[in-house]
Amino acid sequence: MKVADNRKGNLPAPIPKSLSGVSAPMLTPAASGNPFTQLLYGVFSVLENRKGK
Repeated sequence: MKVADNRKGNLPAPIPKSLSGVSAPMLTPAASGNPFTQLLYGVFSVLENRKGK
């Protein structure tokens, strides 16, 4: 249950920051130690790449 609660708490914060371009640098250091953050970073990288095309 704790993992699910964590995800709910973590999801809203990174999404708006990533869309504004702030989250990518902030997530990079955290991604090395956190698989879930790494997953989010990967998803946002794809979204950013799609926006650029």
